Amino acid sequence: MKKYLTYGLIALTITSCTDTDTDVIENVPQVAGHNLYKVTTQSTIYEFANNKMIKQSDVGSSLSAQQYDYTYNAEGNLSAVVGTRSDGYIFFEREIIYDSKSRIIKRNDTYYNDIVTSVRTENVSFTYDEVNNIVTADYDSFDPFALDRVYYFNTNGLVSNVTYGTGNILLNYSGNDIVQWNNMHYTYDDTTVVKGEYLNMYRNMFNTYTNFVIYNGFPVPNTISTKYITAMDDDTGTGGDINYTYEFDADGYPTVVHEFQVVNGGNSNDIFITYN
Repeated sequence: MKKYLTYGLIALTITSCTDTDTDVIENVPQVAGHNLYKVTTQSTIYEFANNKMIKQSDVGSSLSAQQYDYTYNAEGNLSAVVGTRSDGYIFFEREIIYDSKSRIIKRNDTYYNDIVTSVRTENVSFTYDEVNNIVTADYDSFDPFALDRVYYFNTNGLVSNVTYGTGNILLNYSGNDIVQWNNMHYTYDDTTVVKGEYLNMYRNMFNTYTNFVIYNGFPVPNTISTKYITAMDDDTGTGGDINYTYEFDADGYPTVVHEFQVVNGGNSNDIFITYN
């Protein structure tokens, strides 16, 4: 379940990381017939209702194939995730708890193997320092690599630094768009008008930017921007460079994203977006 989320950009109007009145994210009005229906990659199908993700499932029909079902509370925030194998066995359950300000204060995960008595848990508690715009995540986990984290928000309400163990992520922005994440640099399409909710497919699981970021663990650059990303350049020289191109329908909504890894001829991955 611990997969970094690498798609879906975010539209923001933010001035504080802890004030839910200014941190609220609103859906963009849609042209009829352009609510998200499915996003399909080489390995995963994502399904939506009212532009909120309700199911994530593996491509294929093997016994080990998995799907995750998402449930939301009355405020529209993600409240539970259940992971099920194709044989019906529930192997994962997640509970998300909010305070009176609709901020995430706990995320409780339970992992089951075929022997139901063998259970692993990971519980995360979140503490908010509203004076200094800091959120602290305290991990109590079976996983030794699940480290406590501290999120530092800048004056625009965007995460500028995340510390975890002895590591940290430093972020630089151009407006609301991340242009540098440590050694990674990002380039965006400054001319194409963004339409639809594909770029917001993950952030729509929450009503606030802060909830979205701390739930995911790290502020992945592809998920916290307002434009279509066109290139990711890795300064380390380890072959992580990726170019992105897009196809659009007659109304200007994205229908295909082409990802091309720039190394030795590269690997390509197409993402297909459908609407209803």
